Amino acid sequence: MTRIKKNYYLFSAFMIAFGIIGILIGSFYDLQISRTIYVKNEIFSSLIEAVCFFPIYMPAILLFILLTEKTNKLFLKAIFTVIPIIGHVIMLYVGLHYLEKREMIIVPSYLSIPALTFLSVAVFLYVTRLLKNASEETLKKLMYFSIIGSIYLLWELLFAQSLKFLAGRPRFEEILNNSSLYFADWYNFTRQGGSSFPSGHTAQSCAIFLILFLPLLFRKYEKKTPVFMFSSALYVIVTALSRIILGKHFLSDVSFSLFFMGCGLFLLFRYHFRHSEKGSDMCITVE
Repeated sequence: MTRIKKNYYLFSAFMIAFGIIGILIGSFYDLQISRTIYVKNEIFSSLIEAVCFFPIYMPAILLFILLTEKTNKLFLKAIFTVIPIIGHVIMLYVGLHYLEKREMIIVPSYLSIPALTFLSVAVFLYVTRLLKNASEETLKKLMYFSIIGSIYLLWELLFAQSLKFLAGRPRFEEILNNSSLYFADWYNFTRQGGSSFPSGHTAQSCAIFLILFLPLLFRKYEKKTPVFMFSSALYVIVTALSRIILGKHFLSDVSFSLFFMGCGLFLLFRYHFRHSEKGSDMCITVE
């Protein structure tokens, strides 16, 4: 267990350090970097923009699906059924909206909403069917995982959204299109009305790190831990780079998001290992 803890703590420390280094570099070269790599509506980055935030919402959606299996009350079961379906529809619709903004696809709402609703209901029924065949131990572990993920979502909302409001930093593409806006360093809260600092998409993409809990909860994934670490880090780095390429954020914006999400990840790891060492159980019961 000591070696596993060390590897997990080192991973979160690496993410934090990577974020700090990016912030320091961005403090001096934010504008130059954005000018160098900016590409309007770059296709690959636009595709990433439309899906990179999905991981932050999936645990919360899973949580409500699990709650439908834990209650026998019709009223609660109806609520716990509707919430994840609506949440899934909204998540997919927002992703589609990003593609429409980039003029990559145009689907009328009267077609997209019914289609996404049908897809979300199908996903809900499929996941529900899988859960019915799952053991009680597996359901308990999935509940724990979904709660951990939901806490991570709250962590992201607390830091990203509050700091966006306080900083009001204009995006690079906004500065290019509006002469009344000017570049400001990340630590200079000019409150010009922009939402560049910090990067919400990058912070949300960091939820992919939650897959690292799977080897801790399910032994069959233990050997895949290095793969999970590498692939999740790559996912976040590619997302962060895509945000700079599109002119939506500066290097310091994405780096700060990686920093505070890395800190949150460290706290989750710390809680998990302490929780495991005490041998206690985490379970929610809905009557």
